[in-house]
Amino acid sequence: MGTALAENIRRYRKERKLTQEQLSEILGVTAGAVYKWEAGLSVPELDMLVSLADFFDSSVDALLGHRMNESSLKASLENIGQLTQSRDPEAITQTEVMLRKYPNTFEAVMNAANVYQIYGNGSRDEKRLRRSQELLEHALVLLPQNTDPEISEQIIYGMMADNYIMLGEKEKGIELLKQHNGGAVFSYLIGLSLAMYLERYEEAVPYLSSGLLLSLSEMINSAVGFACVYLAKKDYLQAEEIMKWAIEAVSGIKKEGTPDGLDRIYSYLMLFLACAQKMQGKTDEARSGMEKAYRIVAELSNAPDYGVGTMKFIYLEHRIQVIDSFGETAAEGAEMILDRFGDDEMKQMWEEISSNG
Repeated sequence: MGTALAENIRRYRKERKLTQEQLSEILGVTAGAVYKWEAGLSVPELDMLVSLADFFDSSVDALLGHRMNESSLKASLENIGQLTQSRDPEAITQTEVMLRKYPNTFEAVMNAANVYQIYGNGSRDEKRLRRSQELLEHALVLLPQNTDPEISEQIIYGMMADNYIMLGEKEKGIELLKQHNGGAVFSYLIGLSLAMYLERYEEAVPYLSSGLLLSLSEMINSAVGFACVYLAKKDYLQAEEIMKWAIEAVSGIKKEGTPDGLDRIYSYLMLFLACAQKMQGKTDEARSGMEKAYRIVAELSNAPDYGVGTMKFIYLEHRIQVIDSFGETAAEGAEMILDRFGDDEMKQMWEEISSNG
């Protein structure tokens, strides 16, 4: 117990970026006392253990190194999840029971905040939304405990902003989103809130543009990733369907004009589609798609353009650049994709199309 206590005091102190002297001043003890605790030479008195636990937003048990019953917490979370799925009011009761048992466990606090947000949003219940906000603020303090890579400080602030917006404190929520909009992840929500709730349409446009652009990029990359999976599994029909969906999305946002970076992406998608069709014996369709891809590649080879200036609905002051991971030129990118397929007939078809110009 002594070793665990010493390690926990030292870890919690360093998490708060405090020296031993600074912690001693806060607790009203000597720096030597803190040194002895962390060295395992002595242990704090009971009242000091309580003070330490309160200061570190922990429990005395956790500070002493007693491990929580993880199976019990898991069972509670599963039960609450099932109740929440059917919107059973009992979920709120069970959430508070869990919090009494695990008041300073990140996983419990974060899940509780989510439950209160779900129930608060559904009924616009201010009390529940305020409770969710209180729990999210506590979760930020407990964040060093987090082991879920999908949860971050940014995610928590996003949830807090949602609560503010639902509570009618829209300016506060939008400002919080703006402060934590790294990677433009909240741009769509900022733009939506500005347009829908505050009717500040011109201010919303750049955020909506960034949000749409990010969504398109994620969609294209996800679709290509799925195509690779389906082709590897020889599920060629699924590969064809997801490529058609991605191509339709790109076509829908593309303006007529000189080929640019967006056409480069379109040509690559056409090659993935052609591969899926060729593997199903749809040779004519595959060849037609490859011919379209080649025409774009040829135009871009003569006049390379990495910019994206021909997109509908995108209004940004700066011109967007495409980062092409397939090749320096559109032709190199196309050849790399064909090499990846490892199909000699596809390569031969491409060479025939290229020679015919």
